[in-house]
Amino acid sequence: MAPNSSSSVDASIFRFGVPAIVRESVVAVGVGGGGIFLARSKKPETSFRLSEDAASLWGQADSLWHAKRWDEMLGVLRQLELQGDRALPPPSGTGQHALENAYAVVYHQKGDWIQAQRCYEAVLQADPANVMALIHSGQLWVDLKDYARAITFYQRAIAADASVAAQVAPRLALAYHLNNEFERAEEQFRSALETTDATPELHFDFAVTLERRGKILEASHHYNAALLLDGANAKAWVNIAALHQKYGDVNASVPNYLRAIAIPSAEPSTRFMAMMNLAVAFEMLRDIRQALHWFDQAVNALRQVPFQDAVEREDAELTLAVHLNRARRTACLWDTMEAHHDELIDAVDSVLARGTGVTTALMPFDTLVMNASPSFRRRVAARHALQFETPVSPATRAAILQSWPTVGRPPQLRVAYLSYDFADHPTMHLLEGVFATFDRERLDVLAFGYGRDDGSSYRRRLLSLVDEFVNIAASSTADSVAALRDRDVHIIMDAQGHTLGGRMQLVAARPAPIVVNYLVYPGTSGASFIDYVIADRFVAPPEATPSHFSERLVLLPRCYQVNYYAHENGAAWSRESLWKAEGPTAAARLFRFANFNKIDKLEPGVFALWMAILRRVPHSELVLLDPARQDEAQNSTTSDEIKRNLAREAASVGVAPQRLRFVPRVPKFDHLQRHRQVGLFLDTFVNTGLPSLVTHSRREFEDLAGG
Repeated sequence: MAPNSSSSVDASIFRFGVPAIVRESVVAVGVGGGGIFLARSKKPETSFRLSEDAASLWGQADSLWHAKRWDEMLGVLRQLELQGDRALPPPSGTGQHALENAYAVVYHQKGDWIQAQRCYEAVLQADPANVMALIHSGQLWVDLKDYARAITFYQRAIAADASVAAQVAPRLALAYHLNNEFERAEEQFRSALETTDATPELHFDFAVTLERRGKILEASHHYNAALLLDGANAKAWVNIAALHQKYGDVNASVPNYLRAIAIPSAEPSTRFMAMMNLAVAFEMLRDIRQALHWFDQAVNALRQVPFQDAVEREDAELTLAVHLNRARRTACLWDTMEAHHDELIDAVDSVLARGTGVTTALMPFDTLVMNASPSFRRRVAARHALQFETPVSPATRAAILQSWPTVGRPPQLRVAYLSYDFADHPTMHLLEGVFATFDRERLDVLAFGYGRDDGSSYRRRLLSLVDEFVNIAASSTADSVAALRDRDVHIIMDAQGHTLGGRMQLVAARPAPIVVNYLVYPGTSGASFIDYVIADRFVAPPEATPSHFSERLVLLPRCYQVNYYAHENGAAWSRESLWKAEGPTAAARLFRFANFNKIDKLEPGVFALWMAILRRVPHSELVLLDPARQDEAQNSTTSDEIKRNLAREAASVGVAPQRLRFVPRVPKFDHLQRHRQVGLFLDTFVNTGLPSLVTHSRREFEDLAGG
């Protein structure tokens, strides 16, 4: 096993509706180059000559090592112990304490951490500069997840013998990575690439660190370099697929996941991860049937994964349960969803109770479509936000605060809006009104976009409405933060939060004195690095919600949204004209209820209530937004499956499926005009339309609005 053997993968689901991406690299137990011993030692060779029996026993030990027959190997080591001094040194020339080190690494491989630690400590007590014991002790602490202590042992090994620096560098780099010291990890990996042979494992682990540093293109280069050296590196196939899935073409991720799954030598955990990610990719490609198929395959694959302990198994089972819950909700497969709802919340609480360093697969946005308490949502959001926490040096913090005047307010406030959705998207539909009406004499407004340019009229209008637009879609985290700081921004308005495409690591670096959560994420960020949330008294009733938010509340007097109707094809519009009645129409003969929310906001309880309403009002229908997307040439598999399942649900309670009428997605103003044909909007209960029209009592509103 190589000193920097292939890393195990660890799941991390980014947020609602996006893939589980392999993000962490967990180094396996590395115990030497070709066998169980290091190639060199600082200690001189002893002049003793091995007996023939001892030489034979060492040969047996080495064979048993490679066969991973640990208990038999312990028996051979005990026979060597009886040989006394004639059993030392072994043929590999590791010198003194070779037998003690051999015991230690075998216990280490068996997972007997306590006995392994005792053996390493015994060697180091007799010989504090024993390089092999120092390096393997570092690896032991990596396995025990005490990465700071592992770093100390690796540094001691280099101090004891500088000639092992190149060998230790990949291990030290991984320890830094796992200790969330990504900049130092990058430095060590670059050093390792300069001083050691570039192995597939080294390229792979370096790529994982580069990804955490936001250097996506360079990360892709090193994943591909790993695959050029070893085309059967299943982990690299999974991670390069994940990069396509998150940053590029989702279609390109599918064959790469399939390659990883088909590799015979792929570890069960890697195959499980590939299946789960592949299922999420099919969700994104609007093929929910294939998604559910691969989630079922992942359930079977999970049974084959040899977990180290019950905690690791619990985490994997929870990750899969979260994915399955979301996929089944998307498809409107509700038969078991409610039954497992409380179990899922209890499982998440169990994981959160382990400590502040533990996160769960349940993303903050996932909680908004669950009938969960505000305190539960805050706990999930706060734990998720911890991964973005960035230590800000006193000097950097002082420099940031210097941009804010000590007396009064600056004559010209510089406000930067951050968003993934500066395009034909509801976020931009609302922000357009903000940008069109701000006071240009008192404000400089900047927009930092990190999503794609869709070429829409909304994108073009954005460029004309703000003082500066900065495209950071291809910029690393460090470069994006620098761009914000270079412009002396006073206030950052994070218009993304815990939603698809969000980059909370940017605001976590505190590039401005004040950071605000506004508009897009209708709940608390749970983050210590976000100061305020802007809402209104309906979304966040002040007497009920302060404890549910980590931010300080800023309540606007009416609605926190800016609904803008100023134009469409050169025509002027008013809110009143959009809702004006048109006189007798077909609506007079057929009463139309409507809900234009995304289908995944539906739940079995509220749908059953709607069907009861239709039964009570015979000449009526329910108008729903077609789940097919506007850019789909024909209905996707997901759209067809949703309609089929909703029709089945309606028929099961005596409502003819044809009374469910699906209307296509249309441009914003066309959509608003068709509201004239609707008699009453029926809102969902848990995650509502915002601002809600029909909902529960005001006292319960903070639960319903997702806040």
